[in-house]
Amino acid sequence: MQLEVTKTRFDVNEKCTLSQDSYYTRNPEDKNIKGAIGPDSPKDIFVKAIELLKFEDPSDGDVWYHAKVEHDSIWEIYTDTAVGPFVELKLHENGIKTEYCDFSEQGMQDNGVADLDVRIS
Repeated sequence: MQLEVTKTRFDVNEKCTLSQDSYYTRNPEDKNIKGAIGPDSPKDIFVKAIELLKFEDPSDGDVWYHAKVEHDSIWEIYTDTAVGPFVELKLHENGIKTEYCDFSEQGMQDNGVADLDVRIS
């Protein structure tokens, strides 16, 4: 299968204030929990850029999108509920209308890069 991939990159250079509700970090409401439950959640992350990738399978016409978000933090921000809406807003500001934007699977996350599934309207 030969996929066609189109990449569109947007510089952001802004802070995203986190909700601090990631399942993988120690969040403010966890202050009374003892033991290792993950690193402390940052209050915000600096988002350098977003790269929107469009994947198309010419054999069946299937199309799907991912956003690669370059940031300055840990992968454990995965599931923080502020990231998807922030990325969606930045895509909208750059003329990309979306129906859905949220983290993809955990294995796609890395320090400094968040991977989000995107559905374009």
